[in-house]
Amino acid sequence: MVNKKTLIRKHEPHSKFKDYIQCYWTLNRSDNNIHAIYRTAVDGGLQLIFNLSDPIECVVDDASPITIAGDFMVGSLAKRIQIKPTGSISLFAVQFTPDGLYPFLSMPPVDLTDFCVELEEVWELNGLGPSKLIHSAGQKPDKLIQTFEGFFAGRMNAFRKHSFSVEKAVTIIRSHKGQIPIDTLANQLQISSRHLARKFTERIGVPPKRLCRIFRLKHVLNNLDPTESDWASLAVANGYFDQAHLIHEFQFFTGQSPRTYSTAANLQEKSSADFVG
Repeated sequence: MVNKKTLIRKHEPHSKFKDYIQCYWTLNRSDNNIHAIYRTAVDGGLQLIFNLSDPIECVVDDASPITIAGDFMVGSLAKRIQIKPTGSISLFAVQFTPDGLYPFLSMPPVDLTDFCVELEEVWELNGLGPSKLIHSAGQKPDKLIQTFEGFFAGRMNAFRKHSFSVEKAVTIIRSHKGQIPIDTLANQLQISSRHLARKFTERIGVPPKRLCRIFRLKHVLNNLDPTESDWASLAVANGYFDQAHLIHEFQFFTGQSPRTYSTAANLQEKSSADFVG
């Protein structure tokens, strides 16, 4: 068994990106006699994983294994990413914070799911060219991080130049954990609700009300006690009308009831190690 410390290594982002990027992780091995499990952070978001070597076999949670030759994304509800190489392996991954990607791209198709999708299918991100930059940066973690953060900083600057009101709105929604009326949000920004909705649709891909719903549910998921049983109190504490409202939002975004999701999370917590060689 490979020492877990030599299998998957985490790296911290630069301090100015910590509101957006939770961590980086790398996996480099020249043999294929390994079975790595990356256990995602409870409060983590979507992951962007660059495959710098041979194809890998990937299993997200309990889904069927798929073989991936290129770069890919994993949804923010994933609990485990199991990786089996077909040859040598070199992965560089970016795990965003729960809302870290929203100010810069439209809503990715795998967000709020545990599915993975190859990057070439995400036309907007693929068109920006991060894969080309990362694949030309070599395999040293410091260089990979520096290259990605250079790309990301460019996106931040472009967004701020053209969408200051949207960035400020996202910051306000984040600080309220999604619990803010859209009229109140628009008033704070001194723009109309209609103008705000149009800007959100243009720059993020969803209206502000939808983003509020996402942030609110993510706050619940990130702080959910697997032994929770008082769903009515949890609903009210997080700004839902009642338990039925919370259940509806859970099912709408995750396809599961709160109890089903909580039970599955509890079982995974008991049965999974962080890293396995």
